[in-house]
Parts: sequence; C-alpha cells; structure tokens
Amino acid sequence: MKTLLKPLFDAVLYRWNKFNLKKQQQQIAGLDWFSIKKLKHDKSSHLKLHRSQIGDFYYTQAQQLYHGLQEVLVEEIYKVTLAPNARIIDCGANIGISVLYFKSICPTAVITAFEPDKHNFELLTKNCIVNNLNHVDLIEAAVWKENTDLKFMAQGGMDSKISIGAEEGVVVKAQSLTRYLQEPVDFLKLDIEGAEFEVLKNIKDYLSNITNLFIEYHGAFTQTNELVEILDMLQKAGFYVYIKEACNVYPTPFLITSKHAQFDVQLNIFCRKASKD
Repeated sequence: MKTLLKPLFDAVLYRWNKFNLKKQQQQIAGLDWFSIKKLKHDKSSHLKLHRSQIGDFYYTQAQQLYHGLQEVLVEEIYKVTLAPNARIIDCGANIGISVLYFKSICPTAVITAFEPDKHNFELLTKNCIVNNLNHVDLIEAAVWKENTDLKFMAQGGMDSKISIGAEEGVVVKAQSLTRYLQEPVDFLKLDIEGAEFEVLKNIKDYLSNITNLFIEYHGAFTQTNELVEILDMLQKAGFYVYIKEACNVYPTPFLITSKHAQFDVQLNIFCRKASKD
C-alpha cells in the first residue's frame, strides 16, 4: 500500500511546494490579492507607484506592470547564476523591472540597458534613480543592425517596436551591439519586438563572447526560415537552447478564424553555453 501511495504523495508534495514558492515570489513582487485585482483592472494612464521587496516601480500601464512582475519576479524567467561584477546587456529594458531583478540577484552587476520609447525611458530612468542603482548605463536608443535613425511605433508600453517602411511613428536613434560585445558578456537579453533576427545576424560573429542569452522571438508564420536561421546561428555559437511559448497567440493553431495579434509566434528562447566540465 505504501508503494502505491508514494507517487500520489510525491505529486501532492510537489504541487504544495510549487504553490508555496509562487506565494513567496508573489510576496517579493509585492503582489497580494488586492494589488493583483487592482493591477488587472486599472486602465488609467496616470503615474502610479508599486512597491516590491526588490524596489519601487513607477508606472502608468497597470496591466503591463502586472505582466512584467509576474514574468520577471514570480516566474523568474531570467534567473541565472552570475559571478560578482557580471556584465549584462538589457535590450528592451522597458521601465526597468528586468534591470532591478538583475541587480537583486547580482548587486555588483554592470548593466547597459537600451530603451527607445521616450515614455518608457523616462520611467526606466526614474526607477533606477529612486532605487539608487549603481553601475547602470541607460541608453535611449533601439537596438538594430547598424547605427542609424529609425521610424519607431512608440506605444508607451511593452509593445513599442521598430517600424521599418511605415509612414507613422517617431524617429529614434538605433545602435548596433557589436561595439558592446568586444569583451565577454555574462547575460544578453533581447526583447525587442520583432527586431531579433536582424540584430542576431549583425552580432553572430560575437556570440562566442556571450555566456547566457535570452531571446523573446516575435515572428509570423511566413518567417519560419528566420527562426530556423536563428537556431542555426545559436548552435554554431555553442549554445544549448530551451524554448517555451511566450504567449499562447493561437490556442488552436490548425484552425485560426482570425488574426488578432501583431505576431503569429512568440517564443522565449533560453540559450546557455555548454559546461566545460
């Protein structure tokens, strides 16, 4: 009987531990029942403040803040072991949730953070100042395949993006990452709303200098060749790859009645170098 019950006991214990861990992470993120309800239903756009155990966040888009806190602080998608003084490049830093998270797990980290959306950049700057972050270099620019000026769809939120060939949008500075990858980088984060393929092609000769790489891939069904090429670049650079769905865009991908998202495919691609042991 004990042998028969053990798998059931182990399953219950696993779920209980997972539940407790989630609760602990929600506490760190400053999320309780009331604050979650508030963030999920608040559609106002005025400046507000959210307090967490890793720092204070000024924000205007409540639902996007909740998504960011859930992804970065509760689910800890960027959780990694970093040596002291780790060098981190954060592309698509938004309002700074990822920057504060990196500083919470590695206080001595040296971070370069890119954010092209003017509204987001102002909040990113404010959040770094109020939390007294040191050794953080904030750059108001998009990441691209060259140093240039680009049209940019500034939404004041997480879905702002480069808009090549569009008549609408504002002009922003864009920079190539090659000058930042001449020396070893412990963690490179690319969450740049569809520009991943062009940027990765631009830096493929420098991927060997990166130990950990996170890519939030955004693409269309017709761009499968780009995803395949990205995976080929990563393999040749010596990365092991783990892929998770970033967004359940189409619950029934074989039967799509209407297109309701900017991107057909949104994936989180976790890349790490093989151990030398």
